[in-house]
Amino acid sequence: MIVRALVLPLRPDYLLAMLRGEKRWEFRRRPLPVTEPMLVYATAPASRIEALLWLNNDVPRSGDAIDLVAGIGAEAGVSATQLEAIYGEYTRLYAHRVGCILPLGCLPRSPGRAPSPRPRVVTPPQTLGRIRLQMSEEWLPILRSWGLSITEEAT
Repeated sequence: MIVRALVLPLRPDYLLAMLRGEKRWEFRRRPLPVTEPMLVYATAPASRIEALLWLNNDVPRSGDAIDLVAGIGAEAGVSATQLEAIYGEYTRLYAHRVGCILPLGCLPRSPGRAPSPRPRVVTPPQTLGRIRLQMSEEWLPILRSWGLSITEEAT
């Protein structure tokens, strides 16, 4: 089945740092929606949906890379140099505190059944957005039960 859901692309090394608790902030050019969970898409070389992410409802911090990293400290999980290499031409960035991140493999599934393939993106996302996903019907109630807003597309 084809559905649309909010998907946030992340570099695999940043995703791993979040899962380990080493990176507690996410930096973006624009503020992210903090009212709903989103799926996390690990970009190349992983290129797959890996986790479910909630952001804290705090107002995001904003500023340049150096000021943001200095104000956040080690929880930033990245250096100002790394942020400038990614967002160099942007003078204003937004920092969101990670509330909770849950790997898809930890979500409960139907007992006694082999796990179905995880949801996969139809077109890899470049930025945050409602992305088209291919997923089995088994995933729909599981992800909705965790608060993910999913829209089914007509076939």
